[in-house]
Amino acid sequence: MLPLKNNIGPDQTGFSFRIESVSLGSGIDTSRIAWDSAPVTMTADDVLGAESSDSDDRSALDEAKDFLCEMLSRGAVEGKAIYRQADDAGHAKRTIDRAKRELGGRA
Repeated sequence: MLPLKNNIGPDQTGFSFRIESVSLGSGIDTSRIAWDSAPVTMTADDVLGAESSDSDDRSALDEAKDFLCEMLSRGAVEGKAIYRQADDAGHAKRTIDRAKRELGGRA
């Protein structure tokens, strides 16, 4: 847990925790939060930036660009057909439009 905004004081540290399995007896198994004693000194921006740079996930825009390049690799295609196939592939129309602009495409 990391602070995003703190107007109470200068403390910018967060709290580290983990979820543990625990047995309460009588066949009842559940989970609980175990707090770590050391504070977290990274900012939320640092953590989120590290996750996105380490991630193999590609952005929807990058995937839409690849989709358009593949579709148009053999020549011009009618716009309605592109949108229909893009929708079938899970790409939003707006993302396809942004990909077209970034690739310098024209209708």
